[in-house]
Amino acid sequence: MITYLGPFKYRIILTWSTEDGGYIAVVPGLRGLSAFGETPEKAVRELQAAAELYFDVLQKDGKDIP
Repeated sequence: MITYLGPFKYRIILTWSTEDGGYIAVVPGLRGLSAFGETPEKAVRELQAAAELYFDVLQKDGKDIP
């Protein structure tokens, strides 16, 4: 398991998935948010893109962004 702390303000945890043949990226503080990538970098980019959409939905629903 690799923990990546990049410019994204949330902790991202990367794990290798033998079943999927790639990396799964999750943000422990954002329940249900995860992404897949063939490389760690791709998984993180996908996760950050998903997080932007996740935050947009929270905002539209009038909920606080954690």
